[in-house]
Amino acid sequence: MQDILARYQRQIVLPGFGIEGQQQLQAASIACVGVGGLGSSALFYLAAAGVGRLTIIDDDLVEVSNLQRQILYKTEQQGQVKVKMAQQCLSALNPHIEVVAHVQKLDEKNADSLLESCDIVLDGSDNFMTRYFVNDMCYTLKKPLVHASVSQWQGQCTVFMPEQSACYRCLFPLDAENLSDTGNCSQSGVLGVLPGLLGVLQATEAIKLILKQGEPLLGRMLLVDAQTMQFNQWVFSRDPECALCSHRKPSEALATLAQASKQKKKEQKKMKEIPSLTVEELAQWFVHPPQPFQLIDVRRVDERAEGKIEPSLSIPINTLSEKAAELDPESCYVVHCGGGRRSLKGALILRDLGFRNVYNLQGGMTAWESRLNSI
Repeated sequence: MQDILARYQRQIVLPGFGIEGQQQLQAASIACVGVGGLGSSALFYLAAAGVGRLTIIDDDLVEVSNLQRQILYKTEQQGQVKVKMAQQCLSALNPHIEVVAHVQKLDEKNADSLLESCDIVLDGSDNFMTRYFVNDMCYTLKKPLVHASVSQWQGQCTVFMPEQSACYRCLFPLDAENLSDTGNCSQSGVLGVLPGLLGVLQATEAIKLILKQGEPLLGRMLLVDAQTMQFNQWVFSRDPECALCSHRKPSEALATLAQASKQKKKEQKKMKEIPSLTVEELAQWFVHPPQPFQLIDVRRVDERAEGKIEPSLSIPINTLSEKAAELDPESCYVVHCGGGRRSLKGALILRDLGFRNVYNLQGGMTAWESRLNSI
C-alpha cells in the first residue's frame, strides 16, 4: 500500500482526485484498438496513471519504420508481435496493473467479447474502415469512444458517447472516398512526435471520463496544427441523417459497413494479383524496355509540381476511370503515385476496365527520389 501511495502521490493530491479517484482508475478497464503511434503514448500514460486493466488489440509486427513514433518498442524487437512487446513494456512500467494482449484484428466475430467488459475504448487505428467499425461497435455496445487521428503535421481528438453525442459517421459519412487508405502515415507521412501528443490527449480524456472530472471533448473536435502550434476546436452536433445514430435504421448501417468491408477485402485480394516493378527495374525499363510502355502518375497536380518522373503521363486518380477511354487497353502501363498505394488502386481501376498489361511501381515517387539520392 505504501508503494501505491508513493507511486501515485502526485495525482492523489490533486483537488477532487484523492484516494477515491485512484481507486476508480484501478477499477477501470480500457481497451485500445491499435498499438501504433497513438496507442503507444496513450497506453504508456494510462499504465503509469494506474488504470487497472488495459486490453490491447493489434495483429501487427514491429517494423523499423514504426520506431520513429511508436515509443513502446525497441530496435531489437523488429519482427516481434506488437501487443506482446507492448504488454512487456507496460507491465514493467507498472506491475500493479493487468495488461491483456490480443494478437488479432478487431472484427465482427470477436468485437463483442473483446470490448464488452471494458469501460472505455480508445481508437488507435490508422485506417477508415477500422475507425468506422470501432465507432459502430461502441455505439452498439454503448461504450464511450475516445478518437484521435494524425496526418503529416496535423491531428484531431474527440470523444463520442452513445446516446449523448454525435458519432464518427456524423462527421465522416460512409463513402468510397473515406474508405480509401490514401491518407494513412505510410502514404502521406507524419511528424513522429504528433501521435505522441494526440495519444496523450486520448489518455487525458479517458482519465477524465473515468473520474467524471472536467469537460470531455463531447461535440468538440480538438484540432492540432504542429507547424503553427495552434489548437482550435470544431464544434459539431449529431447529423439527423446519420445512418447509425439517428435511430432510424442502425441495423442497416451496420450491414452496409459489413458489405463495404467484404468489398474491400475482395479489392485487396485483386490488388495482390497486380504485378509490380521496383524503381531499379523501372530505371532499367527506361534504358532497355522489354516492351513499349507508358508511365502514369496518378498523384494530384500539386504533388506532381513538387517533383515528377519523366517521361510520364499525369492522370490524377479521381479522373482515371474517365480518362482511361483515351488510352489503348492493349498497351503496357506502369502506374505510380507518392508511395505506392494510390497507384495500386489506380492499376486495379485499369484492370477492371479491361487493361491487362498493368504494373504498379513499388514505393512510388518516394522510392524513386531515394534511388536518385543514393546514386
